[in-house]
Amino acid sequence: MATIILDAGHGGNDLGDAYGHRFEKNDNLKLTLAVGAELEKYGYQVEYTRITDMYLSQFDRVDIANNIGGDFLLTIHRVVGELPLSEGGLGFYVNERGGIAEEAAVNIADALFPLGFCNYSIEVRSELPILTRTNMPTLMMGIGNMNSEADNLFFDTRLNDIAAAIALGIYNTIPVGNSNNFSTQDNIFTSTDYNGNTSNYTVFYGVQIGLFSEYRNAVALYEELLMKGYEAYVDYKEPYYRVIVGACNDLDAVAQLEFRLNLEGYDTLIVEL
Repeated sequence: MATIILDAGHGGNDLGDAYGHRFEKNDNLKLTLAVGAELEKYGYQVEYTRITDMYLSQFDRVDIANNIGGDFLLTIHRVVGELPLSEGGLGFYVNERGGIAEEAAVNIADALFPLGFCNYSIEVRSELPILTRTNMPTLMMGIGNMNSEADNLFFDTRLNDIAAAIALGIYNTIPVGNSNNFSTQDNIFTSTDYNGNTSNYTVFYGVQIGLFSEYRNAVALYEELLMKGYEAYVDYKEPYYRVIVGACNDLDAVAQLEFRLNLEGYDTLIVEL
C-alpha cells in the first residue's frame, strides 16, 4: 500500500496569507484533511505533518516526512492574486522539471479542470527545503485566490469536490497498491522476461462508459457521474478520451458496478487498467 504524506502549509503563529479575518493556515488544513479522506477511499495509507493549528518550520516538516518515509508528499496552500477562478488560481512548485512531482501536478490540474481551474503554472523552486530535502517526490500546490470573494465562496461550498479532484490526480500518478480496500491477493499474475526472471503484478479493472474524440464531451459525462456520486475520471488512451468509473482488483465487484451502471442506462465495458 502506497503512503501519501499531506502537509498543510503554515499553522500556529504563522498565519500565511490573510484576507480580512480569513487566514490561509485554516483553509490549508481544511483542504488537506479533506484530501486525506478522499485518498483513504482509494486505499492509500495517509499521513500528515499536522492535523491541528500548530507551528512547524519547513525543516520540521521535512523531518516528519522523512521519518514517515512515504511514497509522495503534497504540501497544500492557498494563493493571493488578482485573477478570477476561471482564469487561474492554481500553481505548482517542484524542485526540478520532469519526474513524478511534475507528473502529479499535471494530473491534479487535469482533474481540477472540470471545476473551472482552466489555467495553471508549474515553477521550479529549488530554494525551498520542503521541496529539496525530502526523500520522496514532493509537490507544493497553491489553489484559489484568497483575496477573491468568489474564489473563497467556491472554496467553501465545493471543498469536497476540490479535494476529490486532487486525490484523483494523485491516484492517476502514484500506484495505490491496494484500491478500495480490496485484497491485493486477487488477480495476481506472474510475468517472465527473456532471461527467465519472474515478477508478480496485480491487474486492476474499471468500467468504461464513454469514449470520446472531444475532451469537452468526456468532461460533461464525468461531471454527470460526479453528481450521481460515482468515483469517475477521464484518461487519454490515444486517440480517445475515455470515462472510467471505479478501479479495483476484484473483478466480481467491478461486475456489480457495471450492472448498476447498466440499470441507470449507461453503455458499459469492463476494461483492464
